[in-house]
Amino acid sequence: MPFGVNKAALFGSGGSSESGWVVEPTSSGWGTTGRWVYGFTLDADDNAWGGLIATSNNNYPLFQVLADGTAGAANNWKEMSNAQSGSGSDARDVIYTGSGGSYSNCLVPVGAMTRSNGNWSVVMSKHQDGTLVQDWDNGINQSNGGYSNYVYTGAAVHKPGENHFYVTYYWYDWSQSRYSPAMQRISLADGSQQYITGGTDHAFYFYRNYAETWYPTHPIITDDSSGNQWVFMALRSSNSAFTGFAGIRPQESSGTTQFRYMYQISSGTNSGFAGGLAEASSTHMYFTSGCPATNTCHLLKVNKTTGAIDWQRRISPTNNSGLSSVCNPVVDSSGNIYVAWTQYDTNNIIDTAYRLNWAMYNSSGTLQTIAGSQMRSLFVSPGHGTPNYGTKMMLSSDEKFLYICGMMDSPSNGYIAKLPTDGSGTGTTSLSGNTDSTYYYRDDIPVSETAGNYTEAGQIGVPNSFSSYQMTNPVNNATAVTPIILSDELH
Repeated sequence: MPFGVNKAALFGSGGSSESGWVVEPTSSGWGTTGRWVYGFTLDADDNAWGGLIATSNNNYPLFQVLADGTAGAANNWKEMSNAQSGSGSDARDVIYTGSGGSYSNCLVPVGAMTRSNGNWSVVMSKHQDGTLVQDWDNGINQSNGGYSNYVYTGAAVHKPGENHFYVTYYWYDWSQSRYSPAMQRISLADGSQQYITGGTDHAFYFYRNYAETWYPTHPIITDDSSGNQWVFMALRSSNSAFTGFAGIRPQESSGTTQFRYMYQISSGTNSGFAGGLAEASSTHMYFTSGCPATNTCHLLKVNKTTGAIDWQRRISPTNNSGLSSVCNPVVDSSGNIYVAWTQYDTNNIIDTAYRLNWAMYNSSGTLQTIAGSQMRSLFVSPGHGTPNYGTKMMLSSDEKFLYICGMMDSPSNGYIAKLPTDGSGTGTTSLSGNTDSTYYYRDDIPVSETAGNYTEAGQIGVPNSFSSYQMTNPVNNATAVTPIILSDELH
């Protein structure tokens, strides 16, 4: 029986017959260190599909972890090799198209690969669920002033029933010495670029100052109060005073309406990380960010049209430092908002360690107590010297579990965690028999929570548009991964 995960933990979920877990997807060809599950998706059965970045070879992986924490069938573990004579590859996100529209139940991994000149380009491929037959592969490249540019993939988003998706990335502008965040619409039929408007431009990008880079993360598709569709992406700046988001209204027949807004901590320094966005209503959305200066995770409710802050909160463990990442927020059917972030906690409960933390707010911005505690923390020990990253979060279809992916451990390993939303499973002394570290899931970490201190800081400069270069067949057809590895499975 094939397995493809280092299963690190099993723990209860209250009244559910299911269990939570933490797994580390791996294969013999993907290496044992330096892996990172940056993005993933859930299919109709809550099976997780993801990829890895920083693999030890030049292949671009796609894997399946079933809802029970075991590996999917062997034919659902594939890798695509680089057809561009490059020396590296990263898988950044995966789209599952759902059951609606002409392209039902398809998987589209999105990532980056190097070309023969050493520069990076966005790559994408579409696969049929169940067999992972590869229908097409395409890529995106940029050129400016005669230079071939570095292009790095962010995350992607698809609305069920639509025959296209949106991909975010950032590309290096040699003339301005900066990376600019961009967004493009891609056809599910063949992977080709589509015009965002009735014009001649394929992509939209945003910028502000010379040498100031803006990095994109976790876009959403949402409607405004008039029924107009918008695509927003969260952004963070290399100028650590600022974070924000930008969006486009892509369906307009002539011209494209843009919206971009930035925020800063009231002190004017170190806004830090952008986590992502989630819809609150037809008029508002939620935005998560993190401030390394105060080592706090921030949740803001903002107006989709004006960028005005309706309310904001910030949270962290007491006695902490080293904020390393913030996840996108997710919202359940009751309007509760889940936030997750990672930082170095010096409370010395089991260990001083980088912890993945999560908490829940109601729609009014009030921190909720779940099963007697306000925050849960997942961490490994030893491994406190290595930063822990949580990068994407999703809710299971029944809303009983949070799925979170990232990287933790020393040496670093990519992981996917399935954590019960009722707060169960915490307090266990040891959750793992893993060879290089032990997983812990705790609810006794002291919490500090108060009103946030972001202020509105105006527009993110001037948006622009362009047509990018369409790469053809940058990825060799997917092949099966063998053998699939299991070690330290818990029963």
